[in-house]
Amino acid sequence: MLSAVTELALTKAHNQNPGNPSSNLSPAQSQNSAQSATQQTTQQTTDTQAPLLNASLLDSAQAATQNTQSPIEATEKKKNTKVKALVDIFKAKSRFIMLMPSLYIENKNYFELEFEGKLFDTIDTSNFDVQAVYQVQIESNSKEVATVYEMAFKDIPKAELAYNITQATANSFKQIQTNPTNEFADESFYINNPSKVDRAFVVIRHNTILYAINYQKDLHASFKDFYPVLFK
Repeated sequence: MLSAVTELALTKAHNQNPGNPSSNLSPAQSQNSAQSATQQTTQQTTDTQAPLLNASLLDSAQAATQNTQSPIEATEKKKNTKVKALVDIFKAKSRFIMLMPSLYIENKNYFELEFEGKLFDTIDTSNFDVQAVYQVQIESNSKEVATVYEMAFKDIPKAELAYNITQATANSFKQIQTNPTNEFADESFYINNPSKVDRAFVVIRHNTILYAINYQKDLHASFKDFYPVLFK
């Protein structure tokens, strides 16, 4: 009778916890089973998150690569900046631009243009042994009123040669005449162009600098007042 009751009790306990093997384990075995299940769940979560983390790290690395210069690129950029700064330091300064505040023109503004090799867009200078060239356009009330060419030479003979070539070239054009008044600086001449009677053209050599100036004739007085300052 006692044996039958014991077996019945064990059968009832098993039916109340079907499929739960830990119910038949000792306390120590149950704890080990729970730890194993937790580790398995953690590993599954880590395995699921790993691709996302790897993708995130890859994106971050790519972004850092795109936004960061290589040491070579950084060195080249620094080198170019240094060279440019040295060029600016040793570049000859335009005398005309530095003294231009003394030139009176109403509502004056000016722009330095890229010189394309011809004085007055006509006289070729490719044979000139020139050190520095400036071409300046002057505006009054937002309208062009004068163009100034400034050429700096190494010595006076080279400047004189350029002056003589300019005068000879101007005389070679039909209907163009030069008037060597030598009124300004070391030597100077006007160019008379019958097709542009409202403009004055004058070429002036001051020491080692050659100026070729084209301006509206109503500014003649302003330029004449400016020349003593420019050629001082």
